[in-house]
Amino acid sequence: MNYDSNPPVYYDDPLSFYDSPGPGPSQPKKPMKQVVFKLNQKTLDQKLDFTTDLAAALTTNVATYASPDPSPATLTGKVTAIQVKRGEVTAAQTVLDTKTSELAVLEGELDDLLTLSAAYIQKTSGGDEAKINLLPVETKAAPSPTTTPGQVMDLKLSPGKNAGEVKNSIKKTSGAQSYEYESTTDPTKPETWVHLDTSSGTRTTFTGLVSGTKLWVRARAVGGKKTGKGAWSDPATITVP
Repeated sequence: MNYDSNPPVYYDDPLSFYDSPGPGPSQPKKPMKQVVFKLNQKTLDQKLDFTTDLAAALTTNVATYASPDPSPATLTGKVTAIQVKRGEVTAAQTVLDTKTSELAVLEGELDDLLTLSAAYIQKTSGGDEAKINLLPVETKAAPSPTTTPGQVMDLKLSPGKNAGEVKNSIKKTSGAQSYEYESTTDPTKPETWVHLDTSSGTRTTFTGLVSGTKLWVRARAVGGKKTGKGAWSDPATITVP
């Protein structure tokens, strides 16, 4: 464009190019450059270095950049404030690391004391479950059986204290976690056996039975998920009181 274009056009007009239509020879197109800082691609350290360099360059080139906004002093002041705060964070982190380490030491000392307490309780109680249960502590679980429970032996039935009650007792079976009971009024028909009860102990009382009924009862041991159930015991019979 001509220097004396009318109306006047300035070189910093964002919509103008040096080769705008007009009298005179045309020039290659030179669009104005767009300033970018790419802050999202910089680390904090890189931003601090960049800000320091930018403030220095603005100060050096005051003839071109007469009134920077924000001023170089504002930029360098923010850099200083960040550096001071980072120092505070580093100091606080050092304190935190120290306190965390001290806390871990105290926890280890507490574990040692509790270990001594466990040994004392074990020795004093002699392993008696009733004595151990007086305290808010746990006992080691019995190892899970690895084989199928054996057949229940010595199933015995006896009248209960009340009408419709029958007491039961069996021998403890290796590998059993509980015991399952079935009953029938006709042991010659396998399909008539029905579930009667499940118990975790070797003694239980069946209730709600019909008085005067002759009943056959059988039991089998129930193991864990991997060991399954044992064989049914021989049936025992009783007339419900």
